[in-house]
Amino acid sequence: MKDYAGREKIADLPVRLNFAGDPSSDGKVGDLGYFSPWGNLVLYYKPQPYYEGVINLGKFESGFDEIIKCERVLIQKAD
Repeated sequence: MKDYAGREKIADLPVRLNFAGDPSSDGKVGDLGYFSPWGNLVLYYKPQPYYEGVINLGKFESGFDEIIKCERVLIQKAD
């Protein structure tokens, strides 16, 4: 994961996700999202104002501080 703009970590995905028609959102600390214009995963460690194309995927409930320190994170497709 790479730091971006001093407020989020981003990671490239091997394929773009299809979220046609899903609503955009703002990014709150601990949110995991998908930035559809670039096709990457985003993890917010500082608040991000509303931005068109940010789709909220979920929120970290624990382990967040350790995750944002990581440079490499394994992302796997759920079965």
